[in-house]
Amino acid sequence: MAITLTNNLLKLLGIDPSTIEIPLGPGGDSFSGTNANEHILGNGGGDSINAGGGSDIVEGGSGGDSLNGQAGNDYIEGGAGGDAMNGGNEPDGTTGSDTLGYSQSGSSVKVTLNDSGGGTTSGSGSGPGNHAQGDSINGFENVVGSNFHDTLTGNIHRNVLAGLADNDKLYGMGGNDVLIGGAGADELYGGDGLDTADYSTSASPVHLLLGGVSSGGDAAGDTFKSIEKFVGTAGADVIDGSASIAGFTADGGGGADTMIGGHGDDHLSIGGAAAVAGFAALQDETSMTHGNDGNDVFLGSDDNDIAFGDAGNDLMSGGGGNDFMDGGDGNDVIEGGAGNDTIKCGPGDDRSFGGEGDDTLYASEGLNEYDGGPGINSYVASDTEGFGASGSSIKGGEGALFNVAEGDVEEYDHMDMHERSDKVDIELTDGTASLAATAASTSQMRYTFDGEERLYNVSSIERYSLTAFDDSLIDDSNDHVLFGGDGNDLLDGRGGNDQLFGGGGNDTLVGGDGDDLLYAGFGAGGNETLYGGLGADQFVFASVEELSSARTFIQDFVRGDGDIIDLSRIDADTTTEGSNAFVWVESVEDLTGAPGELAFLPGGGDLEGYSVIFGDVNGDEEGGNFSFYVSNLFGDPTQQFFIL
Repeated sequence: MAITLTNNLLKLLGIDPSTIEIPLGPGGDSFSGTNANEHILGNGGGDSINAGGGSDIVEGGSGGDSLNGQAGNDYIEGGAGGDAMNGGNEPDGTTGSDTLGYSQSGSSVKVTLNDSGGGTTSGSGSGPGNHAQGDSINGFENVVGSNFHDTLTGNIHRNVLAGLADNDKLYGMGGNDVLIGGAGADELYGGDGLDTADYSTSASPVHLLLGGVSSGGDAAGDTFKSIEKFVGTAGADVIDGSASIAGFTADGGGGADTMIGGHGDDHLSIGGAAAVAGFAALQDETSMTHGNDGNDVFLGSDDNDIAFGDAGNDLMSGGGGNDFMDGGDGNDVIEGGAGNDTIKCGPGDDRSFGGEGDDTLYASEGLNEYDGGPGINSYVASDTEGFGASGSSIKGGEGALFNVAEGDVEEYDHMDMHERSDKVDIELTDGTASLAATAASTSQMRYTFDGEERLYNVSSIERYSLTAFDDSLIDDSNDHVLFGGDGNDLLDGRGGNDQLFGGGGNDTLVGGDGDDLLYAGFGAGGNETLYGGLGADQFVFASVEELSSARTFIQDFVRGDGDIIDLSRIDADTTTEGSNAFVWVESVEDLTGAPGELAFLPGGGDLEGYSVIFGDVNGDEEGGNFSFYVSNLFGDPTQQFFIL
């Protein structure tokens, strides 16, 4: 009967499953193999087989056989009878790794390897049902047991011990061993060295409980002692080391895994094969890891991972995917990798690197370094102690977004700069925030709350947003994007080609010098006052709500400077599909109530010195749905000064 080991197990043993099958006759045959990978099947009688080169599978069948693996990584199974088996290579693994097998034995076996690769074999029964009785062995590094309750013991070298079915006891002894319990409630003892409990051959996910009794798949009922590494299945595994005092390494394999570290220095990785920053790397699926105490290492996958470092100085790498990583306490190093990652640091001197993608980095107390990398990144401090000790370094990369918030306020202050060398002063007091950016030779941010001042290094910021308070933001001569938030804000672009968004509240937007874009009432609900300043400015309206809920004033519309009013983002006729443009009518009196009409009242209305623009988008109200006021706009407007 041919062996029935799975391809996965054969590969773990270093055997190529795609071998050339060579069956022998029923008598006592002599056969010498080639350098190819061969599967040689003895039959009845005492066969003499020399496998030759290659990684071979040799089965003796019944009878007392002489089986020699010779060169290569060989699997030798003697079958019934007292067999003499020699793996053929040195037991230190330098010239091959040979496996002794008893997968067809009719009862349990006990195998103990000595340091030369020889050892003793015995079985629980007598007669042909137990294949270990009377065997002599030499030159083996690995052992595969039977489908019964086996006891397999390694030596000082690296051994792979596989128990198959039933309740087995596996003892690795010295060396960096791999223990594969298989089905049944197994006891895995690693001994000296860095030993691995490997469940990659399990057909179902496992729940490994370090310091307790495991469950699920081949792990059901298993216990561990002196095991330093655990390998999961292709499914959604749980590797729980919360009760472990010593550090360990966990590799979830494929699948959406959950990993929980213990109190030692743990190394938790998700997935499979390549190397990332010197560590064994990862593959697929959303996974969760939890470090607990100790200095832990987390390696993420190509999908969406969740990792918590807790206490200790942790090293975390997200890999691909949109990852969430929380370093917890300690001096942590966190790298998001590719994807849109969220990175949080707790107390301690941390270093956060967003990597590629649009990342969010949460600040913490301590002497920290934040680098979002490429993409539109966010830097968030969620309480008054957000940045901790003086000297935190922030590097945004292109499109970076920096956030500061006071206490329990849900809105954050945002600053977003790129390729700048500015000194930025921030002062947060009771309900009021003010920001000022001025040219300086250093990149610093001054953050003051309730009289306590802190100074931070800042680089690469080009966008600012304010809070729900009444804020003021005065820009410098560079190009910036300024957001007002929900309070009554003052945004002053000064020099540069700026973009100003008023937000909710009664905002004043001042473009200053340069060709500016002023977005009125971006959050709706407040009166907007717009000053374009010098340059060809655009006054942009994106929705009817911005213009119908309160008054909007354009204070210094100058045709000669190239100023333009942009209504193209508003759908002029909401009663039909698509995006429709407005059409001018002769005068306000000519408004019929039809959707899509736009009228101009020069120098009139209820405010002297302003012209009024009226518009209708749905035909529900005679006289229009919205209006806004423009100073210095007289005569007959044409589309030359409007984008419709």
